[in-house]
Amino acid sequence: KFDIRQYFLTVVTKNSVNIWCYKDCYIKFSSQEFSLKNLHESVHLTNNSIQRFYANGERNDGLPEHNMWLLKEFQRYLRSIGKQNEWPNKIYPQIKKNLLAIVLASLEDTDLEENTFELNGADLMIGNDFQPILLEINGNPDLYYTTKTTRDICPRVMEDVVKGKSIKESKSF
Repeated sequence: KFDIRQYFLTVVTKNSVNIWCYKDCYIKFSSQEFSLKNLHESVHLTNNSIQRFYANGERNDGLPEHNMWLLKEFQRYLRSIGKQNEWPNKIYPQIKKNLLAIVLASLEDTDLEENTFELNGADLMIGNDFQPILLEINGNPDLYYTTKTTRDICPRVMEDVVKGKSIKESKSF
């Protein structure tokens, strides 16, 4: 089992609410082979805060020892199975639609505080049809450098949010 961690920023100004998807994301794997017959957390919960307590079981040799990939590694895998267009044409656009829908729904009956922002981490699965399925949104996403992958992406996320770089390079939707 795996899921995608996609960071996104919601910015409230005087005249608008903007949602910005971070340009990169990462993939989190479980340490054990997926099974609906085994409901143990090591099979179903991919967060490193849980997976770090379990040794990797019998799995595909192509999976990383530290149970995470950067987006570029996932895209390399998609190319290897002849599905290189799924990320730019289906998965990522649908992730943005899912996030937009959930943020818009959360704004109903909400008093917005002007000149505020919030960084969130969305976790999504990918169905057999390559459609992303939203699992949860974390209001206080983990930004610790606990693996090789998070040591790469988390500092960039924090730096780009503080500098406003991701806002300038991203497009709102």
